[in-house]
Amino acid sequence: MIFLYNFILLFSIPFVFFYLLKKGGVKERLGFILPGKKRGIWIHAVSVGEVKAAEPVIKLLRKNLPETPIFLSTVTSTGREVARKSLGKWVDYLFYFPLDFPFSVIKVIFSLRPRLIILMETELWPNLLYFSHYFSVPIILANGRLSPASFRNYSRFSFFLKPFLAYFSSILVQTERDKKGFLKLGFPGQLLKVVGNTKFDHYSLPSPSGKDSLPASSPPDVYPVICAGSTHPPEEKLILRIFRKVKEEYPGAKLILAPRHPERVKEVEKLIPASFSYVLRTEMSSWEWSETILILNTVGELQNFYSLADVAIMGGTFVPVGGHNPLEPLFHRVPVIFGPHVFNFSEIFSLIEGRGGIKVDNEEELEKVLLAWLRKRNDLEREGEKGYHLIAKNRGASERIWEEVKAVVSSRER
Repeated sequence: MIFLYNFILLFSIPFVFFYLLKKGGVKERLGFILPGKKRGIWIHAVSVGEVKAAEPVIKLLRKNLPETPIFLSTVTSTGREVARKSLGKWVDYLFYFPLDFPFSVIKVIFSLRPRLIILMETELWPNLLYFSHYFSVPIILANGRLSPASFRNYSRFSFFLKPFLAYFSSILVQTERDKKGFLKLGFPGQLLKVVGNTKFDHYSLPSPSGKDSLPASSPPDVYPVICAGSTHPPEEKLILRIFRKVKEEYPGAKLILAPRHPERVKEVEKLIPASFSYVLRTEMSSWEWSETILILNTVGELQNFYSLADVAIMGGTFVPVGGHNPLEPLFHRVPVIFGPHVFNFSEIFSLIEGRGGIKVDNEEELEKVLLAWLRKRNDLEREGEKGYHLIAKNRGASERIWEEVKAVVSSRER
């Protein structure tokens, strides 16, 4: 099967060439890396969400294996940037994940000589799986999850992927529902374990204020501050319409608007009504509350800015994107309103509903719920507390992953 896969890959080379020109990091993506150290643990996290999920695991590995090198790869530049900022001092080498060609995968394996590879969430690359097994490098799939879209996509190729699935040493998934999905795809049942979601472990308790990494001058105690995080088009238009209604009742209201992709900032700027003043995060030397709207056009700062909000609106849930991690605002005791499209984090959204989060189905409901919450500030604060305590209750997945890592490494090195 691996020969058929690589034969098919030959036809993708022209497209890969343009991909490399667009994405950058050509040498690393082709396998040319210079780690400086070997015999460590290689962790792969595709983008921002996976990097954040990997963070508590990496810190636990560093604590328990201080002499073992840790290598971290990403696919996206935004994931790499977040990793550099949040994990730069915790990892020994950061690089772009190699393209799944035999020569690039083998080159990276030879350069790193890893004791173990950990793939975060759902990453199935046939050449990586095949050659890791060939060179006796164990692989763990950690924090595994299957969104409906991922399940559909992998189902189409399950007959092709099935031979490679047995190459995993362990498959650690978030929920029972994920386990059932992996079983349907043909993953070996004896390797599957439910360990929970590391994103609950991402946060150190008790909650910090977050203000240490914010601009030099903190804002005065204005009310309300609304943070719309990780928005996608046309959600900004919807939120600005709602915010106009909020301003009628609360003239001093402020809005933090954080598009999921900062490169869309020019597009978002054009949506701001002339009656609203705004400032870009990159233009701020101190916090200016004279501006009505802050557009967060940086990567990796949203969690801290949530700490300044009274209520959060979760982007990616009012369009069929599937939502983003709602635990970030709840960690700062900030309750969350989200829309109907939550399939990327369906288990977490179900868990927080009524415990710091509330679901609305459309713009009319969003306006109604938001204003109702703002009128009862004490209720708003109670909802935030519920969400915070929910995070505390569900921590521990990273510890369970560490126990599995310890067992796999020990069994291979006897």
